[in-house]
Amino acid sequence: MKLKIAQVEHIYLVKYYVNKIRLLLDVRWAQEKGKMGLNGKPVSKISVSQALMKEMWENESLEVRAQVETECQSRYKEAIEGYECVQLIGSQSLQQFQNAIDHLYTYLQQVSTVVTDHTGFAITIVVGGPSPAASGELITSHVHKGEIAGDNPIDFGSYAHKTFNDVLMPKFAEFLTKMFPQDIRDA
Repeated sequence: MKLKIAQVEHIYLVKYYVNKIRLLLDVRWAQEKGKMGLNGKPVSKISVSQALMKEMWENESLEVRAQVETECQSRYKEAIEGYECVQLIGSQSLQQFQNAIDHLYTYLQQVSTVVTDHTGFAITIVVGGPSPAASGELITSHVHKGEIAGDNPIDFGSYAHKTFNDVLMPKFAEFLTKMFPQDIRDA
Protein backbone atom coordinates (compact mmCIF):
# COMPACT_ATOMS: atom_id res chain seq x y z
CA MET A 1 0.00 0.00 0.00
CA LYS A 2 1.43 3.35 -0.99
CA LEU A 3 0.95 6.28 1.37
CA LYS A 4 -0.69 9.22 -0.35
CA ILE A 5 -0.43 12.58 1.39
CA ALA A 6 -2.75 15.49 0.66
CA GLN A 7 -0.91 18.46 -0.80
CA VAL A 8 -1.59 22.03 0.31
CA GLU A 9 -3.18 22.85 -3.04
CA HIS A 10 -5.69 20.02 -2.64
CA ILE A 11 -6.59 21.07 0.89
CA TYR A 12 -6.95 24.65 -0.32
CA LEU A 13 -9.27 23.47 -3.08
CA VAL A 14 -11.42 21.43 -0.70
CA LYS A 15 -11.64 24.22 1.89
CA TYR A 16 -12.35 27.09 -0.47
CA TYR A 17 -14.00 25.57 -3.53
CA VAL A 18 -17.59 26.41 -2.57
CA ASN A 19 -16.97 29.90 -1.14
CA LYS A 20 -14.16 31.20 -3.34
CA ILE A 21 -13.10 29.08 -6.26
CA ARG A 22 -16.35 27.83 -7.78
CA LEU A 23 -17.72 31.26 -8.71
CA LEU A 24 -14.44 32.30 -10.32
CA LEU A 25 -14.17 28.92 -12.03
CA ASP A 26 -17.61 29.35 -13.58
CA VAL A 27 -16.54 32.73 -14.99
CA ARG A 28 -13.17 31.41 -16.18
CA TRP A 29 -14.75 28.30 -17.70
CA ALA A 30 -17.27 30.44 -19.61
CA GLN A 31 -14.30 32.35 -21.06
CA GLU A 32 -12.20 29.26 -21.89
CA LYS A 33 -14.84 26.72 -22.95
CA GLY A 34 -14.40 25.72 -26.57
CA LYS A 35 -10.88 27.13 -26.88
CA MET A 36 -8.04 24.93 -28.01
CA GLY A 37 -5.21 24.05 -25.65
CA LEU A 38 -1.51 23.92 -26.47
CA ASN A 39 -1.91 20.23 -27.31
CA GLY A 40 -4.41 21.04 -30.06
CA LYS A 41 -7.34 19.59 -28.10
CA PRO A 42 -10.22 21.52 -26.52
CA VAL A 43 -9.42 22.93 -23.08
CA SER A 44 -10.92 20.79 -20.32
CA LYS A 45 -12.72 22.15 -17.29
CA ILE A 46 -10.34 20.26 -15.01
CA SER A 47 -7.28 21.92 -16.57
CA VAL A 48 -8.93 25.33 -16.23
CA SER A 49 -9.81 24.48 -12.63
CA GLN A 50 -6.27 23.38 -11.80
CA ALA A 51 -4.72 26.48 -13.37
CA LEU A 52 -7.16 28.77 -11.55
CA MET A 53 -6.64 27.04 -8.23
CA LYS A 54 -2.84 27.27 -8.61
CA GLU A 55 -3.11 30.95 -9.50
CA MET A 56 -5.40 31.64 -6.53
CA TRP A 57 -3.14 29.70 -4.15
CA GLU A 58 -0.06 31.64 -5.27
CA ASN A 59 -1.91 34.94 -4.70
CA GLU A 60 -3.59 33.93 -1.44
CA SER A 61 -3.05 35.87 1.79
CA LEU A 62 -0.34 34.72 4.20
CA GLU A 63 -3.01 34.08 6.84
CA VAL A 64 -5.01 31.69 4.64
CA ARG A 65 -1.83 29.99 3.41
CA ALA A 66 -0.74 29.45 7.03
CA GLN A 67 -4.15 27.98 7.94
CA VAL A 68 -4.05 25.59 4.98
CA GLU A 69 -0.45 24.58 5.67
CA THR A 70 -1.33 23.90 9.32
CA GLU A 71 -4.23 21.71 8.22
CA CYS A 72 -1.92 19.96 5.76
CA GLN A 73 0.51 19.15 8.58
CA SER A 74 -2.38 17.87 10.71
CA ARG A 75 -3.65 15.68 7.87
CA TYR A 76 -0.11 14.43 7.30
CA LYS A 77 0.06 13.30 10.91
CA GLU A 78 -3.35 11.60 10.63
CA ALA A 79 -2.35 9.94 7.36
CA ILE A 80 0.86 8.58 8.88
CA GLU A 81 -1.05 7.21 11.88
CA GLY A 82 -3.68 5.66 9.62
CA TYR A 83 -1.03 4.24 7.31
CA GLU A 84 0.87 2.69 10.19
CA CYS A 85 -2.43 1.24 11.39
CA VAL A 86 -3.23 -0.58 8.14
CA GLN A 87 0.07 -1.06 6.31
CA LEU A 88 0.61 -4.63 7.42
CA ILE A 89 -2.61 -6.26 6.24
CA GLY A 90 -2.32 -9.98 6.76
CA SER A 91 -0.21 -9.68 9.87
CA GLN A 92 -2.41 -7.21 11.73
CA SER A 93 -3.69 -7.95 15.19
CA LEU A 94 -7.41 -7.81 15.89
CA GLN A 95 -6.80 -4.55 17.74
CA GLN A 96 -5.14 -3.06 14.66
CA PHE A 97 -8.10 -4.12 12.53
CA GLN A 98 -10.51 -2.61 15.05
CA ASN A 99 -8.50 0.61 15.19
CA ALA A 100 -8.73 0.89 11.39
CA ILE A 101 -12.48 0.14 11.53
CA ASP A 102 -12.94 2.80 14.22
CA HIS A 103 -11.34 5.42 11.95
CA LEU A 104 -12.97 4.21 8.74
CA TYR A 105 -16.12 6.37 8.81
CA THR A 106 -14.11 9.58 9.21
CA TYR A 107 -11.80 8.49 6.40
CA LEU A 108 -14.73 7.64 4.12
CA GLN A 109 -16.31 11.04 4.82
CA GLN A 110 -13.04 12.71 3.79
CA VAL A 111 -12.80 10.58 0.64
CA SER A 112 -16.41 11.30 -0.34
CA THR A 113 -15.92 15.03 0.26
CA VAL A 114 -12.84 15.06 -1.97
CA VAL A 115 -14.68 13.14 -4.70
CA THR A 116 -17.70 15.46 -4.68
CA ASP A 117 -15.61 18.62 -4.39
CA HIS A 118 -13.31 17.63 -7.25
CA THR A 119 -15.88 16.10 -9.60
CA GLY A 120 -19.25 17.50 -8.63
CA PHE A 121 -20.48 13.88 -8.50
CA ALA A 122 -22.66 12.43 -5.78
CA ILE A 123 -21.21 9.39 -4.03
CA THR A 124 -22.39 6.54 -1.86
CA ILE A 125 -19.86 4.20 -0.27
CA VAL A 126 -21.01 0.97 1.38
CA VAL A 127 -18.55 -1.10 3.40
CA GLY A 128 -18.85 -4.04 5.75
CA GLY A 129 -17.17 -6.99 7.32
CA PRO A 130 -16.50 -8.74 10.62
CA SER A 131 -15.78 -6.49 13.58
CA PRO A 132 -13.38 -7.71 16.27
CA ALA A 133 -15.13 -5.46 18.82
CA ALA A 134 -18.44 -7.21 18.03
CA SER A 135 -16.94 -10.72 18.36
CA GLY A 136 -16.72 -11.11 14.59
CA GLU A 137 -20.30 -10.04 13.86
CA LEU A 138 -20.78 -8.51 10.45
CA ILE A 139 -21.22 -4.77 10.53
CA THR A 140 -21.96 -2.34 7.73
CA SER A 141 -21.55 1.36 7.24
CA HIS A 142 -22.46 3.72 4.46
CA VAL A 143 -21.56 7.29 3.62
CA HIS A 144 -23.49 9.52 1.25
CA LYS A 145 -22.26 12.83 -0.17
CA GLY A 146 -24.07 15.04 -2.60
CA GLU A 147 -27.58 16.26 -2.19
CA ILE A 148 -30.65 17.47 -4.01
CA ALA A 149 -30.74 21.20 -3.32
CA GLY A 150 -33.81 23.13 -2.27
CA ASP A 151 -35.65 24.15 0.87
CA ASN A 152 -35.17 20.66 2.29
CA PRO A 153 -31.88 19.32 0.89
CA ILE A 154 -31.73 15.53 0.80
CA ASP A 155 -28.89 13.07 0.17
CA PHE A 156 -29.16 9.73 -1.65
CA GLY A 157 -29.41 7.70 1.56
CA SER A 158 -32.42 9.74 2.64
CA TYR A 159 -33.85 9.96 -0.88
CA ALA A 160 -33.75 6.21 -1.41
CA HIS A 161 -34.06 5.30 2.29
CA LYS A 162 -36.68 2.56 1.98
CA THR A 163 -35.17 1.03 -1.14
CA PHE A 164 -31.63 1.47 0.19
CA ASN A 165 -32.32 -0.20 3.55
CA ASP A 166 -34.87 -2.77 2.36
CA VAL A 167 -33.24 -3.84 -0.92
CA LEU A 168 -29.59 -2.87 -1.18
CA MET A 169 -28.42 -3.44 2.39
CA PRO A 170 -29.89 -6.99 2.71
CA LYS A 171 -28.22 -7.95 -0.58
CA PHE A 172 -24.95 -6.47 0.68
CA ALA A 173 -25.34 -8.38 3.98
CA GLU A 174 -25.92 -11.59 1.98
CA PHE A 175 -22.75 -10.88 0.00
CA LEU A 176 -20.80 -10.33 3.25
CA THR A 177 -21.97 -13.64 4.73
CA LYS A 178 -20.62 -15.41 1.64
CA MET A 179 -17.40 -13.43 1.66
CA PHE A 180 -16.86 -13.92 5.40
CA PRO A 181 -18.25 -17.37 6.34
CA GLN A 182 -18.89 -18.12 10.02
CA ASP A 183 -15.55 -19.92 10.48
CA ILE A 184 -13.69 -16.78 9.38
CA ARG A 185 -15.81 -14.57 11.63
CA ASP A 186 -15.20 -16.87 14.59
CA ALA A 187 -11.41 -16.78 14.15
